[in-house]
Amino acid sequence: MTFNPRVRGSAYLPFVHFMERLGVPYQRAMDRTIIPALVLEDQEALVPVYLAHSFVESCARNIGLPDFGFIAGREARIEDLGAFGRSVVRSLTLHDALGKIHLRLKRAGDVSPTT
Repeated sequence: MTFNPRVRGSAYLPFVHFMERLGVPYQRAMDRTIIPALVLEDQEALVPVYLAHSFVESCARNIGLPDFGFIAGREARIEDLGAFGRSVVRSLTLHDALGKIHLRLKRAGDVSPTT
């Protein structure tokens, strides 16, 4: 069985929104990387990571920005990250928001348990 990691489409929507703000067409890059258009309709849809990364790489090449990811990330809003972002924004305190972020990263295996 082949391991095919997937990610929520909402993780890549900040790149789409950045391209829209620049007025750069991105649909062709989406078509070439076979990211389903449904990601634009259902932000929580699962997309293979390699296709999503290929989309970002294609966008960076099209606009000629080697630091495309950094620039798009700097302008991204947490709300653009789908249900996760909305959950963090609804936090009543900074402690609550950081707790949600830590929990999500811990579930993804990106943070070692604290002692």
